[in-house]
Amino acid sequence: MKNLEIYSKPKKVPIKTIIEYLKFSIDFIFGQNLKKYRKLKIKIFFDDNGILKDMEKESKTYIYGVCLPEDGSRNPNTFQIFVKNDLSKKQTLTTLSHELVHVYQYRTGLMRNTQKYIIWKNKKYDKDIVSNGLDENENLCPWEEKAFSMENEIYESFKKSKESR
Repeated sequence: MKNLEIYSKPKKVPIKTIIEYLKFSIDFIFGQNLKKYRKLKIKIFFDDNGILKDMEKESKTYIYGVCLPEDGSRNPNTFQIFVKNDLSKKQTLTTLSHELVHVYQYRTGLMRNTQKYIIWKNKKYDKDIVSNGLDENENLCPWEEKAFSMENEIYESFKKSKESR
């Protein structure tokens, strides 16, 4: 995918593996619809102490990664993904696929951000309440449920595809 940019390298995973996994994950998530999203641009950063540290301080939780749309449009085309730089190989790869699920959710309009809300399928969730991915009842927010359920499915499919070669 020519619209994929990697701005730094992870400490524990070869960059070749990262690129191969990203391509696999994007195909898995977007499937036949990928041509429809040809303007999609994804920037990957492996973060030591930048944005993720700041977010952890604010939310008081450990954060493996985050997906941020670069523009505020309803269906953004450009995204930044930040992933902790010191994760294990499996954690790095599953975090990447988790955040790519969020790219899909944003790009297809399932999820949107406003200044005050995360909007999921037209239902508003106050950002102050759901900042750590949990709702006011301490349940996973629906966009996180989907991302968590898919991250391991993608990882296991990738492993099987490597074994069958």
